[in-house]
Amino acid sequence: MNHRSMDYTKKEENFFIRSNPPHNMNARELSIYLGISERKIRTDAAHGTLPSARIGGRVIFRLKDIEACLEKMQRGNRN
Repeated sequence: MNHRSMDYTKKEENFFIRSNPPHNMNARELSIYLGISERKIRTDAAHGTLPSARIGGRVIFRLKDIEACLEKMQRGNRN
């Protein structure tokens, strides 16, 4: 069953997303997963800092692309 169709409180939904992130997320879900603002997610996606795909009017973030991006950023800060 899709977690969005269930009646979760905001706190339960946040816990669910952080512990079981979906493979594809919207900006709100990604902001919960990463613990940063949705506005920052949207700004970074618009500037190309975060990998995203536009499908119609929606911006989608693939978990594997975000994790690869974070790994690259972490390696870049070590040098």
